[in-house]
Amino acid sequence: MNNYPESIFLIIISLFCFFYAMYFMQRNAKETSAASFAAANFAMGIWNLLRAIKNMIPGQYYLSIGAVTYLVIEFSAYTLFLFSYRYSVPTEKQNNKVAYLPLIFPASTIIALLYAKAGLFALAGTRPLHVWDYLHTIYGYALISTAAVLFVIRCVSSFQQNKTWYMVLTSILIVFIIQNFARYFNKLGYLPELTATIDYFYDVCTLLLVNLAFFAMYSDLNETVISECRKKLFDRTDMPLFVFNLNNEFLTANEIAKVMIGRNTNTALHQYMKYDEIFPAEVFRRLGISQGNSDEQMFYLSNVKTGTMYFCTKLQVYRGHSKKELGYYCTLFDLDSYNLLFKNMESSAYSDPLTGCLNGSSFFMNFRVEMQSTHEQCLLVAAGLDCLAEINAVLGHKAGDAYIAAAAQILRDTLPENRIYRMESSTFAIILKASQLSVITELFAAIRAACSKYSREKSYPLVISAGYAVVGDRDVDINTYYATAVSNMMLDRRGHTAV
Repeated sequence: MNNYPESIFLIIISLFCFFYAMYFMQRNAKETSAASFAAANFAMGIWNLLRAIKNMIPGQYYLSIGAVTYLVIEFSAYTLFLFSYRYSVPTEKQNNKVAYLPLIFPASTIIALLYAKAGLFALAGTRPLHVWDYLHTIYGYALISTAAVLFVIRCVSSFQQNKTWYMVLTSILIVFIIQNFARYFNKLGYLPELTATIDYFYDVCTLLLVNLAFFAMYSDLNETVISECRKKLFDRTDMPLFVFNLNNEFLTANEIAKVMIGRNTNTALHQYMKYDEIFPAEVFRRLGISQGNSDEQMFYLSNVKTGTMYFCTKLQVYRGHSKKELGYYCTLFDLDSYNLLFKNMESSAYSDPLTGCLNGSSFFMNFRVEMQSTHEQCLLVAAGLDCLAEINAVLGHKAGDAYIAAAAQILRDTLPENRIYRMESSTFAIILKASQLSVITELFAAIRAACSKYSREKSYPLVISAGYAVVGDRDVDINTYYATAVSNMMLDRRGHTAV
């Protein structure tokens, strides 16, 4: 091709590359074949755009973009390798260290660009090759050759998904690599009479590779399902999530799903397993729904060996905003974990985490029940830690919490048969039987004695004041009795200054 017609052709290739890159980048998540395909197209677009620019600029400016060209070629080779790795290697066998390790060389090129002489980065073929030229060439051809090998290995394997497009893509990639080698040797001076022909076929192969790869990716519904689910679901749930295609073949799962299956069935997940292989009938049983029914949106799964119950939701996956169904995903909710969560929530709703006592909500609920279930009198005792504000100010809030916990323990030890309720910051409530009225003075004295014993080794004394109210009339509001007990506790507090 002449320079300007070839440049126009290269710009057209670049536009295709940029369009495909934007199309897939907007619709897919990272660490998928679609995302790496977008990156490969972007790098390929930059590379062809640079080639077009070099064809149209004067020779004295040709070397000024040599270093940029080096980097673009290396990233183009790397992203092509990354695409083949993500697309050819089964998801469960992929290793991010392997995928990203080749980035070391482009990073080294950037460092060399910053610290070495600019002449080192002259384009291959413009003058005798330097060591870096050889390394750069070996790196690029090694990666694109590895990409072709990965495609070929997948083609000759038992893999049957989207195989027609896959074989077409592999074939054009091999032709593209052959053209790359032919063009390289031509630049070294071999077969100079075929330069125009080699360049022409190289550009045509590039255009075919870009477009056929796009149609292969677009028509691969499995990869689309994987990308859609990774983008929209994987980072938004901490529940086991399994993705299937329309043939009930497994595509991918999040990490917690892999752990869950390994724990329940000792089965290692791999792509294109059947649904029944992952959830075998001898381990998992659907409750109330026949085993052959796969159209339900919600159902229960029970592990017949462990008794663990799961609530499952099954939702369809569509291509973008269209109504074309691509597959579905299942999310499993461990009902045993939910039961434990609800128990913990209930416990925290009615208990005080600092002291382990029941809290004020529990007090009013239990006291109402007791008042309605019996007509006998009882005693409502209010006990409070004195001078908590001073303790917090002098010793700190952490020490204040320790004093509150100690006060609760003293009340539990002194009144072991009674429930202790923590009402406010330093106030507790205890419900006693009416028969204990005759020994109430001794009980309060025992509380003060325990406080005195605790305070012997403390820099600040622990003092508990106490008061009570006799509960008799069931028509009187609970708050009235509690206010009376607190009022008597305050009178007790005024009557002593230390224990």
